[in-house]
Amino acid sequence: QQTTFFDTLNAEEIHHYVSKMLSCAMCVVHCRHRNTLGGEGPEYTSEVLVGANIGVSDAGQMIDLQNVVNDVGLDVSSVGTYLAWAIELYERGYLTKEDTGGVELKFGDYPTLRQLIYDIAARRGLGDLLAEGSKLVQRFGPETADFLIAIKGLPQSDPHDVRYLKGFALGIATSSRGADHLRSRPTLEIFDLPADFTRQVYGQPVDPNPTAYESKHVVVTFSETIYAVIDSLGICKFICHGFNSPRNLNYDHFRELIKLAMGLEFTKEELQAVGRRIIDLERVINMGEGVTRASDTLPKRYFDEPMNGRMTKGHSIDRAEFDKM
Repeated sequence: QQTTFFDTLNAEEIHHYVSKMLSCAMCVVHCRHRNTLGGEGPEYTSEVLVGANIGVSDAGQMIDLQNVVNDVGLDVSSVGTYLAWAIELYERGYLTKEDTGGVELKFGDYPTLRQLIYDIAARRGLGDLLAEGSKLVQRFGPETADFLIAIKGLPQSDPHDVRYLKGFALGIATSSRGADHLRSRPTLEIFDLPADFTRQVYGQPVDPNPTAYESKHVVVTFSETIYAVIDSLGICKFICHGFNSPRNLNYDHFRELIKLAMGLEFTKEELQAVGRRIIDLERVINMGEGVTRASDTLPKRYFDEPMNGRMTKGHSIDRAEFDKM
């Protein structure tokens, strides 16, 4: 509902709670934080989804909430989405005090939201209800899906507001498993890179402006294809071409690694064909379960409610342009 938040969750504030950086085994990147409150993280996802998204502006409280989510074995993206949705359901009268056991749900109510995370994990009280996640649309009515930030039933795992980032909008809408940023996230769209550089990355001209609709099918197709190949190789996307730096591991590196490990030789085009077949097979499986082209859409809020903050003010997704993409 609000598309800007307090600076208390900026990186400079988070670093006051970081004791060191960690990595997965043998990795040189060290992209994970160890925090001083007894856990790992936060990542940007945590800062937004159990911070800004639920109205918690204190950095220490946000880190504590993400530590609790991790400790009880839940997913921070889904938890943050469902807590925010529950608060809005309460504000709109879909959830009542009878449902909540007398608890008033409010944005920014850190103690109540903290307890609710434990209750979801233990399926206790209101938590037992919220543990049903997206299935609750069937209980509260289809109109409640309009303000549940989920696609194909999966909450948006990447906390970018795609009303501004049109390539991201297309990526999460068409992703085979829902709003998962690890499937088709066109990361380079964020940076508004020079056109001659993006031509090198994508192999053809694209509009690097993140708010433009033209050519976003190119960047999403490129992204979902290479990510499917990366998943097949068991490599982390954070060190691969396209997901972060365009100078990281690319198809040529993949070919060399496969040859060294397995003695198999692939061309770049053959690897790309593998990626396309994976995506196509996922779509075929989805179609058998009733998940079709009609499911490749966004929450109604993204179409009908323009953003209201800072440089993003006025941006939304145009339905006609979205369908063209």
